[in-house]
Amino acid sequence: MKAKAAVEQRLQASGLATAIARPSFLISDRKEFRLLERISLPLFNVSFGALKKLLPHSSFVWKYAPVRAEDVAERLLKRTLGLKPSQHVLLEGRSLYRAD
Repeated sequence: MKAKAAVEQRLQASGLATAIARPSFLISDRKEFRLLERISLPLFNVSFGALKKLLPHSSFVWKYAPVRAEDVAERLLKRTLGLKPSQHVLLEGRSLYRAD
């Protein structure tokens, strides 16, 4: 965590436009087999899917819900292209998801 915080601080101090993403659980099509992901992902999808519908304005739910890596990449690209030099944006929670 300290290393991530240090990188974020250096990026922001660089004077460059920066968009930083803080996803909780990334969903992607991996070639490697990861047992814990195979077991937990369906449970996360069902539970957080229901919670997002029941509590659509809960920042806690959106912050910890699984998000597709493609969605994070798309949001980072869209937000970065609109930034001026030395502007910074932090993407976490609902801001990491594609607009429905």
